[in-house]
Amino acid sequence: DFYKEGGWGEGYFKIDHKQGNTFKENLQKAKDANVDYLQLITWNDYGEGTMIEPTEEFGFSLLNQVQDFTEMDEKIELEKILDLYKLRKSAKTGDQKYLDQAFYYLVSLQHEKAIHLIDSLKLE
Repeated sequence: DFYKEGGWGEGYFKIDHKQGNTFKENLQKAKDANVDYLQLITWNDYGEGTMIEPTEEFGFSLLNQVQDFTEMDEKIELEKILDLYKLRKSAKTGDQKYLDQAFYYLVSLQHEKAIHLIDSLKLE
C-alpha cells in the first residue's frame, strides 16, 4: 500500500464508484460551475475507485462520459483504438506501415479513414 509506506495513514482511501455515477456527478459539477478548463488528474487509480481507463467491468463507459462532457462533435469509436492495439500485438512485419497509417489517421481526426483501414486489416 503506497499510502501506508509514504506515511499518509494506515491505508488508501476508497471513493464509492457507484457504477460510474460518481464520475458523472463530478463532471456535472464542473459543467454547472462553468469552468473554462478541467484537468482529469487520475487515470488508473483502481484502489481509490477513481479509474477512468477502460476495464473489463465497465468497458469504455467512463471515457464515453468524457466524450459527452466535452461535447465532441465526432466521437471516435474507442473500440477501434483497442483493435489497433491488438493488431499491433499480432501483426506481421508488413502490416506495421498500415498500422502506423491508421494511428496517424486517428491522431489527425480522420476517423473514417482510420476505421476503414483498421477494419480492413482485421479481415485479413
